[in-house]
Amino acid sequence: MKNPIPADAKFDLDALRKTSAKILRLPDQAQKVVKDYLHINVNGAEAPCPYHINPGLHAANRALLGKGSPKEIEVLASGYFKKSAMYPKGNPATLRTFLLSAGIGVDCSGFAAWVLNGATTALFGRPIWKCLKFPGLRSNAVSKLRPIENISAKLLTGSVNSQDVTDISGIRPADLIRVANWHHVVVITEVGLDQAGKARYFQYAQSSCMYGPESGVRTGYALIEKPDGSLQEQRWFDNYERSVIEELISEGAGNSGVVRLKALA
Repeated sequence: MKNPIPADAKFDLDALRKTSAKILRLPDQAQKVVKDYLHINVNGAEAPCPYHINPGLHAANRALLGKGSPKEIEVLASGYFKKSAMYPKGNPATLRTFLLSAGIGVDCSGFAAWVLNGATTALFGRPIWKCLKFPGLRSNAVSKLRPIENISAKLLTGSVNSQDVTDISGIRPADLIRVANWHHVVVITEVGLDQAGKARYFQYAQSSCMYGPESGVRTGYALIEKPDGSLQEQRWFDNYERSVIEELISEGAGNSGVVRLKALA
């Protein structure tokens, strides 16, 4: 039997993993997407992908819209920076500065879509946009040409494509957390189970604008202290000066919650 977590433990993620009976993770292909966003590499410089959103821009390159994959972001950034006298040359801070100044990054739904695409491709051999319903005639038509650009937080977490996970102890990798009144989405990447198969903690990843100079793709985790409680009643850790995720959950009020894509149910 696994040892329980001491009452005075600091609940670091390694300790939670060591004291869990079983750990569930995203498929390898989806895990790689998260890792690649956390390590955008241009000319030897490596940095987490910054947050960027530009829904009003009709660019051919979706990396300028906040919807690019890690590879698309790296390719575009490399082309931009080769024309600059301040090409990164191994400096992470310079890379971040130039990504931001060039308007290259990823928003919350762009990040979630590419991570989920890794999961659906690995599990079903189908891209995420083939696993979603796009409401409306125009949306259906546009989704065939520019599917990722038409995937929003609300499309992913709304009732058309997702169902509520009412028991937080049943949370699983690839589940989504809907917060900020449908405007933000977070991806569950790892879940630690107890001997009864119930979730005792989960790790999450997101792209958020709420972290000041550290905004962009980040990970965090939550300890499930109240299995029958709400998201806000759990204990959140995101290595920041305040619990941003709790603020977003509160902002969403009754609309915040955990959902599971119907395609993955």
